[in-house]
Amino acid sequence: MLLASTDAPAALSTFPIIGILLAAIGAILIAFGNQEQSVGVASASSTTDASSGLSLRQLRRLFTTPRWLLGSALIGVSMLFQLSALTIAPISVVQPIGVIALVIAAAITARVTRARPNRRSLLGIALAVIGVGVFVAAAASVATSPPVTDASLLVVLGIVTAGLLAFVVLRVVAGRRPMPPLLVVVAAGVFSGFVVTLSKVVILRVRTEFEAIIRLDESNLITIGCLVGVAVSGLLSVYLAQSAHAVASSAVVVAGLTVVDPLVAVTIGMTVMGEASAAPPWAIAVFLAAGAVAVAGVVLLAQGQSSGGEPRPQE
Repeated sequence: MLLASTDAPAALSTFPIIGILLAAIGAILIAFGNQEQSVGVASASSTTDASSGLSLRQLRRLFTTPRWLLGSALIGVSMLFQLSALTIAPISVVQPIGVIALVIAAAITARVTRARPNRRSLLGIALAVIGVGVFVAAAASVATSPPVTDASLLVVLGIVTAGLLAFVVLRVVAGRRPMPPLLVVVAAGVFSGFVVTLSKVVILRVRTEFEAIIRLDESNLITIGCLVGVAVSGLLSVYLAQSAHAVASSAVVVAGLTVVDPLVAVTIGMTVMGEASAAPPWAIAVFLAAGAVAVAGVVLLAQGQSSGGEPRPQE
């Protein structure tokens, strides 16, 4: 039953359809917010080189740029919808919905540039929508939200810590050389995925122990560690997303985030947090096939966006 999944005794009740609707609203807001942030970053970094990422001066200028502030407000509201969706539905159901943002971003780009989407972009949109639709339909029917154990939490924190260390090593090795635009976009998506995963972990912990007396034991210390991880990953994700806007178009940034973020979050949710533990073999096969189709669609759309669209005829 899609409206409420309570089959597994140990799992928390979920409401996939409501979660999907909330996530869809959040994705729409993210698309418009990213477009406004892209314009704001371009304005703040127009007089200086931002190829190696935004400087502190450029970051300060963002807070006095109206378009960037509007975009940030839209993304802030979208996060409220996203967190609400994660509260009542599994990551594997909610997070893939973000691909909607890519489709909307492509439409916004076509309107701004006055160029029709080319065939590759249209094919990419179709594949992304079909792949995500099938994936979410399958996930909504079989995915659960089991309580997260301390062992699972430690694995998640270990993955996040490894990601942070890898990023630090990359920056040290690169020195003052600018990071490739694709790497900036991917890194932003990875840390955004970490934020989603850790936020879901904290939400599950709060729901599981809502009526318990708060005490500073080992379990709660691990939860506090997750909150710290949310803060650190969140700050890095925001910085890298703004740096990505400085070196890549809004459509490419959204494309990267809508691929990498769900890949990271859904993979951890299904493998570490046990969301797919009750899924039959056919569902796993559907997940893999639908995910591959969606990723192929996003890649095609990103390529189509980077190669430009077909100019509109003069009226």
